[in-house]
Amino acid sequence: MGSRDTLLTFAVAAASAYVFLLISFQNEGPIFRTWACRRLALGIIATTAALSTVGGLILANIPLLGQPLAVAAVLPSTLSARRLRREDTDLGILGAVVSMGIGVLVQRLNENLSEAANAWAESMIEPRWTLRRLDAAGTYYYRRLHVRVRRDPDRSEQLEVYHERLREALDAKDRNGARETLRIMLEHAYQWGGHRWQRFDPAARPTAQRASRTSRTTSRVSSGNRTA
Repeated sequence: MGSRDTLLTFAVAAASAYVFLLISFQNEGPIFRTWACRRLALGIIATTAALSTVGGLILANIPLLGQPLAVAAVLPSTLSARRLRREDTDLGILGAVVSMGIGVLVQRLNENLSEAANAWAESMIEPRWTLRRLDAAGTYYYRRLHVRVRRDPDRSEQLEVYHERLREALDAKDRNGARETLRIMLEHAYQWGGHRWQRFDPAARPTAQRASRTSRTTSRVSSGNRTA
């Protein structure tokens, strides 16, 4: 088998590893947003692709086991450390290789994603916000997140739980508790695709509201003129 075929097999395995990695971390947050996460994600993909390529080349020499491309495309699914870790199965040598290699990288990626989510959530809350500002910010973020997860019953239920806890902390005048609950809710927002949001700006809201009311008024006036 030539070098061109080997490179093609590696490319197929890398593409397959990329897809399975995205699937594995779909509820953890964007794996390529920060440099630390991006570096680990690429390391996982490269390592998985290399192991899959070697496995594909070895198995392809055994009759009736198929071609290297097919083997390389399938192996990343079985080499997913997150999936193997959740199965109560003795995987022998393969399990040891995964746990010592890819498993370590996956664990570090998971830790970095948690750190990234926490850092982003902290950046979305002004440390000096009063209870009134926290209330307004909580309502703003809740509405945006509600729109995003309204078709997912499990996420919607989680969101309602944290929103209720936020309301309880605000009613109790517990500023630190309200801030912490809002931070946790925003960590979920990061994991669920809200990582591109801009931070709530209390000063911008009245302007936006006035602009919205002006737009509606103008629309009504224009409609009235057309009717007349």
